[in-house]
Amino acid sequence: MAVTPDFIEHLYTVPKRATKVFGWQLTPRPYVRFVFDVPVVSENGTTLVWRGWHQVRRGLSRHGFKLLYAGRYDVRSWDMASQHRDDRTGQRVHGVGLHKHRYHSELFKHDTYAIPPGEISISDPNEAVFDFADECSISMPLGFQPTLF
Repeated sequence: MAVTPDFIEHLYTVPKRATKVFGWQLTPRPYVRFVFDVPVVSENGTTLVWRGWHQVRRGLSRHGFKLLYAGRYDVRSWDMASQHRDDRTGQRVHGVGLHKHRYHSELFKHDTYAIPPGEISISDPNEAVFDFADECSISMPLGFQPTLF
């Protein structure tokens, strides 16, 4: 089956559920970085992966989330990164700030657009988990705790 923008948009809007209780895991880096990686299943049985990261580096606290299909297609992505690699040119783009990505096409894998203020928490990564889950129609598993770290 060909992956199309309409298919990816369907995966974004269809109800989904995280398949396990999860939490932030500390990674071995020279700065503080927490991550999670949890399988998500749509109501029609399609498996996706939801990834999250939070880091404190040079006194700045940042976090972001990604919902992936087949390990390489961004269904939705949101982050606070100060820079990104442009898929089309391979060059770093600086000064990005708060933004989202959504799948666009094979030629342009990410369609980047600004986010409205208050849509996803920028001050509390734990609250941002719930905000991103709400945006992507992901329900949390039983036993999920509201504070991840």
